[in-house]
Parts: sequence; structure tokens; C-alpha cells
Amino acid sequence: MAKVHVQNVVVLDNPSNFSNPFQFEITFECLEDLQEDLEWKIIYVGSAESETYDQVLDTVYVGPVPEGRHMFVFQAEPPQPSKIPVADAVGVTVVLLTCSYRGQEFIRVGYYVNNEYGDAELKENPPAVPQFDKLMRNILATNPRVTRFKVDWDDTNKSGTTKGEQIVESDGHQKMDASLMESMDVISLKVPVMELLNDAGTLEVSQYSYIILPLNNQHSHVDCLLTADGKDYLLHLSFPNYPSHEGFTINLSYDLNCIIKSKKGFEEKMLQRFNSVEELIDKLGILIKDHHKTNLLCSNNEKPTVATNYSKVLAEIDAIGWEKLFSVNHDFTELKLKMYDSLNHQHILNVKFNNNVPEFSAEYPRIVNIEWQEDSSTLSEMYSLFCQEAEQYQDFWKAMEELDAGCWVLEPENPSRRDTYRKISIAPNVSLKIEVDPNHPYVFPSITWLGSETAVSKFREKILDRIEAWDDDLPINTNLERLLEISLPLKQTLDMGTENYEVTCCICYSERLNGEVPSRTCDNPSCGQSFHIFCLYEWLRSLIQTTRKQGNKVFGECPFCEQPISCNPPAS
Repeated sequence: MAKVHVQNVVVLDNPSNFSNPFQFEITFECLEDLQEDLEWKIIYVGSAESETYDQVLDTVYVGPVPEGRHMFVFQAEPPQPSKIPVADAVGVTVVLLTCSYRGQEFIRVGYYVNNEYGDAELKENPPAVPQFDKLMRNILATNPRVTRFKVDWDDTNKSGTTKGEQIVESDGHQKMDASLMESMDVISLKVPVMELLNDAGTLEVSQYSYIILPLNNQHSHVDCLLTADGKDYLLHLSFPNYPSHEGFTINLSYDLNCIIKSKKGFEEKMLQRFNSVEELIDKLGILIKDHHKTNLLCSNNEKPTVATNYSKVLAEIDAIGWEKLFSVNHDFTELKLKMYDSLNHQHILNVKFNNNVPEFSAEYPRIVNIEWQEDSSTLSEMYSLFCQEAEQYQDFWKAMEELDAGCWVLEPENPSRRDTYRKISIAPNVSLKIEVDPNHPYVFPSITWLGSETAVSKFREKILDRIEAWDDDLPINTNLERLLEISLPLKQTLDMGTENYEVTCCICYSERLNGEVPSRTCDNPSCGQSFHIFCLYEWLRSLIQTTRKQGNKVFGECPFCEQPISCNPPAS
């Protein structure tokens, strides 16, 4: 018979910075005086691969503990970053809160912990070395995993082995094993059937049952498990003046508490004098009946989001493997799953649930066409599909990596695996936009020259004259150097003091605007000034007297040399 009943655990200061202490407000009740201390621990699981990375953040001894209800705040310093494997620093892990008596652990409360960067840029492109000072910690406090162990409270079992196990799942519903029930005075009653109207307006039979489990010989502490329509509701009753019900207290599971609060005035009625626990359970049964009936007759037919069904999502993650979970939000409606291709490149599969239907996305150059069948499709199947899809882009990603390493890439500033283009520097005031076909990455790409006609023409002519020499077996940058008969500039060499290739817009005097470099150059050979498309377009539009418009294109004068210049509208 358990002598300590943990009634509530509240996670404080959550979410918070990774470097902040863990704080748990713990409420527990002793059914009789304890002569020795309770040993509480907070354990941080550093890696799912091995227990050697577990860190005991703190241990506190409480006691001797008198009979009654007690509450305290358990605070522990954060884990030491140096003891956490780099691969496990960001993503989902677990923190455990345990309590033992006489060296025997009798309860373990586990919470999933999601560590992720608060900065959007770091979240999309996490650094190779974790920056712990920029990590945010989010404990999924609404979904604890609680395990209870039956222990020898009187220390008659010297070996300290557990005799049985009692589990409270993530939604707080309690499962009682047979050996434990046999040792208690258990009352199991069936309540008359409830009649509910289904969606078609016909009668539907629903039955509920309950189990009353006294926790001590005096029957002053009782657990009740009420089951209705396949759903469990747990409540704990304390009767300090048993057999009188005067001064009794009640603790309800989250779902049951929500139902009671939805019925105004019921809580006061429930707290009025009643003759037996069975009578109280009957009142709750009637309340649940009315609640179910109201929901069935409700005209709002929207399906509940997956956030209300943690167990289904957790089972899906179990099938895929928790080591592949990169991050998850507080209500399990958004997941990020890690994938590795045959070259050991990491990819992230984003999963977002909308009314139980998941939406998938990944940084692939093409959209993956999938068909989600609500009754038969699984996350594991979709995960495998995206892993297979990654394999067909291995040559494409290799070609883009070669291009990034062998050129000065102007755009995009931070390329992703989704981007199929690169804007590279060729010469001062001359750049080239290359669009690569993901399915045939080494064939001659689509190219667009950027710069004044005078500066660009000689390079364009070389490409046209020697295009037949393009070799599909060579990297793109190597082919360009062969055709143009130049060495492509690299930013790291130019930064060492050679000719200045930096291009600054001569209107806003900055290199980048919304991530783009100046791409329009004056055609006057003696001018050659460069502009952002947006800056030049707005400049010409503002000069009403000297500017004319044909379609969306504007024609006017260069801000520097006053020679004719035109500009298409910027891309939206």
C-alpha cells in the first residue's frame, strides 16, 4: 500500500533559456508519518544512445515527513553542455523527476524537452557547434509520462526489488496491474446504460463503469477510475474525517476537470453532502453523459486536431525512432524529423498537422507529390518516401556544392538545398545567373548575363563560340572556366587585397537589398554604374518629366551619366 501520493507537478519558468534552472512545484500527500527521508532527483537525459550521458542535476532529501499534504519547489541547475553529445544538443530529449524511499524508487515522472534556437536564422541553419547561450528550452508539461512502482514501505523486503508496477500514461489515466488490485479492497460497479443521440438522430447505447480503489486500510484515501465510451477519467478523493465526508478534497484528471468547469454551478452541487462515493461517481456519470450528448448534437463537425491525441503521434514517432526527432512544438502539431541520405547528408522533414491531416515539406528542389490516406497512411511511410526522394537529388546537391566551393556566389546569400540557381561573379561589374536542372545537373544550364552590354558582350560571345566544348562529366564551374578562358574569382582570395569586385548600388549605396545584389548596370561604357532593380525602378518612376512607361517597363535617364536606361519592375 503506497504511503505517498504525488498529487500534482507544475513546471515553472517554462519555456525558458537553456541556461536557466529547472523548477518543479511538487505537491504530494503522506497517508501516514514517514520516519525516513524522501529522496527526490532531477535527471537530464543527455542522449538516447547511452545512459552514460545522463546528468543528475540535483538531489534533495525531504523528511521526516508527517501525515498530510505538502508542497515545495524543487530547483536544479541546467545540465553541463560539455557532457552533452553535439548531435543531441538540439532537438528532443527527456528530463526525469524521481522519488525514492529507503533506496526504492516508487515514482518517476518524465517530460519531453525540446531544445531549439529562438533565432529564426539559427533554427533554419543550425551551427555545427551548438550555441547553448542561444538555445530555448521547452518542457512539454501537458504530456508527462508517469511510472509508479510498488515498493516495500516498511522495509521488509531487504533486497529492494519492486513487487509490481503501476503506470499512469501521458494523459494522466491510470492503469492498475492485477497483482496490485488483488491486494486491495476493490469495488467494481456497472452503471445503467446511457442513451445518446448519434449523428443520424437515432439512439446509441453507451455504458460506463468505474473502479474504486482504497489506498489505505482506513479508506481515507481513494482512487477512482471512471470509464465512459472508451475514455478514462481519474479522480483521487481524501476523507480526513472518514467515515464522515465532511472536509473531503478531490483531485481530478485534466479532461474531467474541463468537463466540470464547462457546467456552471455543477462544482458547488458536487461539493454538497453526499451519502457515498458511489453517489458522487453517479453525479459525475450523469455530467459526462450530458457532455457527450451535447458534443454529438453540436453542429460544429470539425475534427479535433492531433494536439488532442498525443498517443497517436507518440506511437508514430516510436515507429520512426525518437533519435530521428529534431524538434517538436508544445502541442505536437509541428514536428521536424531528421533524415540522412546515402552520403550522410542531414535533411529535415517538416510535418504540420491540420485537423489530423499532416502537411509535409522538405528543402528539396522539387515538390514531393504524396497522397495521404487518413485511414491507412502513416508518418513512417511518408518518412520513408521522403528518404527515397532524397536519393535522386544526390548529383544535383553535389553539383551545387562544387559550384559554391569554386565560385564567388553573390546570391542566394545563404543557399539552401531547395535553391536551384546561383548568381556568381565573373568580373568587375559582371555576374552570371545560373539555373540548374535538378534532374540533369551537369548539362549546360540556363544562364542570364548581368551587367552593362559593353562589359558582358565579350563573355557572352566566348560562351556561344565554344558551347560545344561543354563536358557533362565536369563540374559546372570547371566548364565555365574552360569556355570563358578565365579563373573564376573567389571571395576569399579577393578579400586578401586584389581588385575590388564588390558591387554597390549607386542609389542606396548598399551592397544588398532584401538579400539581392545590384543586377542592373548602365549600358554607357564610360559609366557602368550598378543599381538594385528596385532602387532604379522607383528612381525612374519618381522622375515624371523625363520618364516614360511602356507596359510595366520604364524608360528614363541614368542617375549618373543621364544616358538612356530602362528597367523592368522588380519581382514581387
